[in-house]
Amino acid sequence: MAEIFKSALINLDTAGNHEVHAVTDPEVVLSLILSNNHEGTVPVSVWVTRNGEDFFFRRDIRIDSGDSLDVLRGTKVALLAGDTLNVSNPIQGAVSGFLSTYKDE
Repeated sequence: MAEIFKSALINLDTAGNHEVHAVTDPEVVLSLILSNNHEGTVPVSVWVTRNGEDFFFRRDIRIDSGDSLDVLRGTKVALLAGDTLNVSNPIQGAVSGFLSTYKDE
């Protein structure tokens, strides 16, 4: 099997809830780092939706202006096919981030 590492830049241009990653094959989220690009503090929530049910990693956690947040705090999360990773952003253009994943193929 080949080990596949992937990374994605996340740029939340609009306010609201965003599906930032849809899982097609089982994989591991290695890291999710979110940054506040806004002049004020921004609350964000991060969750996985599995079979229509939401499981929150962080809910309404505040990121100070110019700061970043390691959402998983160094832990890893296994996701299954059909899972979605979601981020809320209450202010247009305030949040960007970086997602790293791993899977065997």
